[in-house]
Amino acid sequence: MSANNYEWLISSLDAFIRKYYANKVIRGTLVFLSCLLAYVLVMSVGEYFLYLPVAARLTIVSLFVVLGLGSLVAWVAIPLAKMARLGSVISHEQAAEIIGNHFTEISDKLLNILQLKNQTSNNSSRELAEASINQKISEIRVVPITSAIDLSKNRKYLPYLLPLLLIGIFLLVAAPNVFREGSSRLLQPTKAFEKPAPFNFILKNTSLNAIRNTDFIVKVEMTGNLLPAEAFIEINDEKVPMQPLENHCFQYAFKNITATTQFRIYAAGFYSVGYTIKVVQRPVLKAFKVQINYPAYTGRKNEVRNSLSDMTLPVGTSVSWAFVTEHTDAATIHFGAGAPLNLPADAATFSYQYRFMNDTAYTITLNNKEAAVTDSYRYQVQVIPDQYPVVQIQQQRDTVTGKQILITGTAGDDYAITRVTFNYEITDNNKPIDKKSIPLKITPGAV
Repeated sequence: MSANNYEWLISSLDAFIRKYYANKVIRGTLVFLSCLLAYVLVMSVGEYFLYLPVAARLTIVSLFVVLGLGSLVAWVAIPLAKMARLGSVISHEQAAEIIGNHFTEISDKLLNILQLKNQTSNNSSRELAEASINQKISEIRVVPITSAIDLSKNRKYLPYLLPLLLIGIFLLVAAPNVFREGSSRLLQPTKAFEKPAPFNFILKNTSLNAIRNTDFIVKVEMTGNLLPAEAFIEINDEKVPMQPLENHCFQYAFKNITATTQFRIYAAGFYSVGYTIKVVQRPVLKAFKVQINYPAYTGRKNEVRNSLSDMTLPVGTSVSWAFVTEHTDAATIHFGAGAPLNLPADAATFSYQYRFMNDTAYTITLNNKEAAVTDSYRYQVQVIPDQYPVVQIQQQRDTVTGKQILITGTAGDDYAITRVTFNYEITDNNKPIDKKSIPLKITPGAV
């Protein structure tokens, strides 16, 4: 009986210890949620209306993380671990003291039982001690030991939590932007946010890619009911007046821009969002080679030119181009009104070949996709047609016999005469009886 009674007592004390830490978990959770909601609501609403600077938001977020994690660990995690008997927990003697403070009629009895049980191992009167323990346990067995912890007392924290929860629900339903925008900005503590102006900054530039070593014009339009009379562009914390234009527009020209530049627009005490001008390279034609292959009939030697210009070429001439480029993603060529043709590329070299049969204008275009910039070169090729050879003949008859005829003449061509033949045919009654082709000797100036 004694052993069973003592086991009941120890089991009851263990149940009390678990309830003791469960009470701490409930209380800590309610306090933690109250503090968390109060902090989030106050800071979110404050950020929504005040547009806190970056340093203040960094401090708020840092405190939220440090204090929040610290409170969660101290008020919830540690008691929860002790409830599962992880780590050190209060002893049975300490539990007995806490129970005794609540039930004063058994205060001394609980401690005496535990003390007597610890002494029985060395006490010669073990039977007397166990009898005394059994008697005392029987006296306190009717007392609900675990009720010394009243979990319902944690209700006193609900008046702090429930109003905050109702306020949060009200904001989410009635004014969702207050909580959503405020908390969103707090979650980006390193990003600067400016209080919205009563007018809108509309950047008119479709792209903020500027070509290196060129001027770049930024143009902005103001829209709204209240419009500023002047505007400034802020570069490296320095405000520079913008040039006013019609229809509430302003512009500013960056001269000979060479590096990535950040700026924002300032007007009537308000700032626009920040913008970044990215500097890109214009596609560059570094070197080129033009191979001209003349038709065989011209007798001209093929040649290589290291310049691009208009050309005059015999009909049938083939031209091959090779372009060495920089900052170029693609190149095209188009002839006359035809569609552009993509030039095949080998690393940064583009090449193409074309045979000219008619007068043709052609355009070479280099493209940089990142910069959305192109550079074009347009030239004209005039084609010289191959003219027919020209022959001039003089005929002299022998005045004595009349039987001999001397034929002389000249032959010419735009390139060269390679062969001249004398062709004749003898007929009788319109029937051919002899037909010959005799090569003639060509001498300069005569045939």
